[in-house]
Amino acid sequence: MKVSVWGDELAAWVVAAQLAAFGNEVQLCAGEVWGRTEAGKSIYPSHKAISAEPGLMELLQEGYGSGRLRAVPADEAFSAPVHWLGMAPDRLDEAVDLIRRIAEGGAKPCLVVNQSNFGIGASDRLQSLLDLDAGQAVVCLPDSLQEETRWRSSVSRMRCCSAARMSRRGVGCWGCSGPLPVPCARSS
Repeated sequence: MKVSVWGDELAAWVVAAQLAAFGNEVQLCAGEVWGRTEAGKSIYPSHKAISAEPGLMELLQEGYGSGRLRAVPADEAFSAPVHWLGMAPDRLDEAVDLIRRIAEGGAKPCLVVNQSNFGIGASDRLQSLLDLDAGQAVVCLPDSLQEETRWRSSVSRMRCCSAARMSRRGVGCWGCSGPLPVPCARSS
């Protein structure tokens, strides 16, 4: 499954590495590459606290090495059917602009996973910009994990969600057989 990960918070880096490790095609649109020439290269977190996350740097290297993780410019990432937000709390206006662009020219249907700490009502605001009848939806996945424990907790949660989804449906998100290891909006 093609997934675009937006942002440069720890949540974005961890989910990009994990989704690539699970076999997804991950397009990383971290703040460092938006509109700049680094796209297409292997980029890494610029914040020391993020790069110190146990196991993260190795998994990013594996993702880049396998070709399942790529840094891309924003224009290339809009066509993905899944968009994952891991943006800083002060980037809500950028997220609103991003969701508007996804709604106008992105894939339909599409799923937006909001794992940013934008505050109360932000996911509802983002959803109001999408066309639910066309299959465009926002789900909120609160980013409440602590640094240095995020990796273990996130992997455990993703494996649990993946196993639950697979046992219920036997297929990936929205009827495809892709390896996205999280429950989709249409899983029941």
